[in-house]
Amino acid sequence: LSGGIDLSVGSTIGLTGVVACMLAHPAVAGKAAGPGQFPLIVSVLAALLVGALIGAVNGIGIAYGAIPPFIVTLGTMTIVRGLALIISGGSPVFDVTASFEAIASIKLGQIPILAVYLVIVVAVCAFVLQKTVFGRRIYAIGGNRTAAEVSGIRVKRYYVAVYTIAGLLAGACGL
Repeated sequence: LSGGIDLSVGSTIGLTGVVACMLAHPAVAGKAAGPGQFPLIVSVLAALLVGALIGAVNGIGIAYGAIPPFIVTLGTMTIVRGLALIISGGSPVFDVTASFEAIASIKLGQIPILAVYLVIVVAVCAFVLQKTVFGRRIYAIGGNRTAAEVSGIRVKRYYVAVYTIAGLLAGACGL
């Protein structure tokens, strides 16, 4: 909608998933506390924060670096994928806590909780895009950036916001 593209979403999902899983390992009796022995909220917030940070880097590069979105997000995709491989040691991350697994495995009757999450995110995004000034300005920027700038919209701020939100949602997917 903003006239750009984000190629780094898949890699961001991978990195945020690795980060969340590594922070969601159960504590081992008799072993000193180490990485992965944290409450559930830590892994959730870490995944969302990492995703938003990656999105913000993309937005800043595009808006203030004047680099095309394709190039910025292609570079970010490669860097983020490499970080995921380095952090995980190139192997799958498993053996997470039951509370972390419950984030995605709960069912409400016959409906998986992930479907409920999807409906909530789509409803919130639809509302924001259709009923708020923020959403209308995003449409304006994507339709004609020059006209949006001339009409007083701070296009650079909106680019950073849009890519940050995209990163945040990718972090939620990785979680």
